[in-house]
Amino acid sequence: MPPAHATALPPGAYADLRARLDAAGCFDPQPGYYVRKTVITAACLGGVLALAVLAESVALVLLAALALGVLSTQFGLIAHDLAHKQVFKSRRNVTVASLLVGNLLLGMSYTWWREKHDRHHATPNHVTRDPDCDISLLVLAPGQRDSRPRLVRAIAHWQRVYFWFLLPFQSTGARVHSAHRVSRIRGPLAWFETAGLLGHLAIYGCLIAFIGPWWLAVAFVLVHQGAFGLYNSLVFAPNHKGMDTITDDTRMGFLLEQILTARNIKGSPLTDFVYGGLNYQIEHHLFTYMPRNRLSRAQPIVRDFCDRHGIAYTEDGFFGASRSVFRFLGRVPAESRAPAAVG
Repeated sequence: MPPAHATALPPGAYADLRARLDAAGCFDPQPGYYVRKTVITAACLGGVLALAVLAESVALVLLAALALGVLSTQFGLIAHDLAHKQVFKSRRNVTVASLLVGNLLLGMSYTWWREKHDRHHATPNHVTRDPDCDISLLVLAPGQRDSRPRLVRAIAHWQRVYFWFLLPFQSTGARVHSAHRVSRIRGPLAWFETAGLLGHLAIYGCLIAFIGPWWLAVAFVLVHQGAFGLYNSLVFAPNHKGMDTITDDTRMGFLLEQILTARNIKGSPLTDFVYGGLNYQIEHHLFTYMPRNRLSRAQPIVRDFCDRHGIAYTEDGFFGASRSVFRFLGRVPAESRAPAAVG
């Protein structure tokens, strides 16, 4: 839907908001937090890998696969923070750490993800510029249905159902896009990207070789990758789906676009952990470099700013947000048939 409740902002509004957040310590570096977070997550990873290799019970092996999917997403959230310079400010440190976590540990291209994610942040929910609004199996914006493959056009009415079954395949799709991206880039970084992806395949292959019978190894991969894709998708999907969309004709300026296209998920210590801070999607979009453990501190300040300027601030629980996504996916195919040419 197009923006229906934008408002004009006075000059300097964004700078004033940033100054208030700075005074509250929201931008203070958090090296201790990220060291603890990484060490604890790595220790859990070691324990899960040991369980996968040493367990003699099929149930325990599959439980390890499920836990590995959760930890893969947790490392993905750390990689997200790295790319946004929440951990390091040095470009070199960011690149090295991102290659280690993204390419080597997760098997996903850092440059592919960074370029895609940067475009999303620059133009969130823009129907032609945001890559997250252009998924070939879905109709996510007005006018998209007629541009989709024939099969997708035929079943788009049911996308509110099959959307949820696509989520476990997200991690596999990201690997395919990563391989395609790395095969096309040149220069020194391409070698490091390729080495990281091949290293990931080698490490993962060794792990699978120790799992046991081939059928159990296959089951382990399916559970791990499915859990990874499902969890990762459930973190990101509620943040923008069903919120305002924008076009070149309805641009509103940086601040309004970041707020009106995003939805927060109500925070709690558990929610903050599960979402890696991305439940504070509005605050994150306004200040991508703010450390994740400072987003909850920023929220009341940002909400007050929105209230004072008459800007809609959207927050919902997980189930409420999921219902909104479900309704949006059912509604938009009917709304997105391109109008017939006139004259």
